[in-house]
Amino acid sequence: MTTLIETLINRDLLTSGTVMRVNVPATSTFGSSFYQPKDLVLQKIVYKNNEPQLIISDKETTVTVSINTEILAIDGMSPTRYADTHDIKESGEIKEAGKKRGRKPKIRF
Repeated sequence: MTTLIETLINRDLLTSGTVMRVNVPATSTFGSSFYQPKDLVLQKIVYKNNEPQLIISDKETTVTVSINTEILAIDGMSPTRYADTHDIKESGEIKEAGKKRGRKPKIRF
């Protein structure tokens, strides 16, 4: 999944304002910690040691997330489906155009 997220960043498909669903650390009323899925907005991408870090926030919290973290959804779609809408494979490679179907255009001289 890391190569897919890196490809999305390199093709500028993850920009500021993109809504992402990520597991965020939270604490219960009794003090135990757990991860809670939360919709956050991507603010910017920062590079630390040549690895992209995503800074995402909402009104209450700001979280810095590495791309190795499990991203549950991007703009309401799973990351693989979001990449598929932009013709990117699950492995991060760009899809090739398939055979065109339908009527062939008439050649006029």
